[in-house]
Amino acid sequence: MKRQITYIITIIILTTTSNHAKVFWRWNTTAESDNTIESIGGKVAYSAPVELNGGNGTLTVYSFAENINTVTKTLCRTFNTDKLKVKNSSMAMATITDNGTVLNLIAISMQPGGPTTLFKFEQTSKEAASSKTPPQNPIKEIKQFPGSQTTFYAKDKETKAALAVTTAKTTVQAALDFYSSELPADGWSAPLSSANNHNPTGKLLLYQKNNQLCCIFAKKKANTKQTNITILYKILSQEMPLN
Repeated sequence: MKRQITYIITIIILTTTSNHAKVFWRWNTTAESDNTIESIGGKVAYSAPVELNGGNGTLTVYSFAENINTVTKTLCRTFNTDKLKVKNSSMAMATITDNGTVLNLIAISMQPGGPTTLFKFEQTSKEAASSKTPPQNPIKEIKQFPGSQTTFYAKDKETKAALAVTTAKTTVQAALDFYSSELPADGWSAPLSSANNHNPTGKLLLYQKNNQLCCIFAKKKANTKQTNITILYKILSQEMPLN
């Protein structure tokens, strides 16, 4: 990969039109984003096919030894963008679109001056367009609260885990009463009854059905009469007794 980058840089230097050089460089780095990020120090920690709001793509997580300011500056130079700006010394986000490829980059740092974690979600332009509108009732195994609207959905196809966030004009208690009734009626049981208790910001419900796990979290949406309901669903490789 280093030899390829050297070759590309040589072509850029020899190109008489600077704008053309920038387009060539940006196209190559976007099209080969994995190799590009690894060439600047990123080490792949995890990669999997992911569905986001109905559009398919690939999620890759990288670790960098450098701090977030150094990493984002290098990424901006590499991808020819100024969109990746650090906020609150801990996070930077940017979307880069080029030649039919869409890269969503999120860099985070858990401690000042510490190492950086980079999340890259890559899609084709067509799949990215499909991700703009989340599907309704995306987790078919779990009933959606009546009248609620899905605002976010993601599924890791490798680990078989899915996350859906819905919003409904209801109270936290009404939402949880619904799932406390519907899930047991559909064959789900609460293996850890102690988890199904109040916490300072909302309430968590945990249920199991054979090799399936379901976690429901409801929280009041600030300054509204609505409640956000988060549903986490996962298929285990085999049934695991949790009680």
